Amino acid sequence: MFMERIQAPAEKVRARRPKSLKLAAGALFLPVAILLWLPWVGVTAIWFAVAGVAKALAKAAATIRDTLLYAGELVVGR
Repeated sequence: MFMERIQAPAEKVRARRPKSLKLAAGALFLPVAILLWLPWVGVTAIWFAVAGVAKALAKAAATIRDTLLYAGELVVGR
């Protein structure tokens, strides 16, 4: 079987952008990113708190049910 060598086309080398442009873009991006990140962290913290309370209530309800079933079995029998 004849197979040719696979060659990926070489990309053209672009001129590097100046460091001052990169620094300016980074200086503008970081405050915006922080302003967006802080509300996200707050909403995520609230979500975890609500999920924790919901899970605790569900466990408490299951524990109460199991306790009532056990007490009923003590009185009535299995």
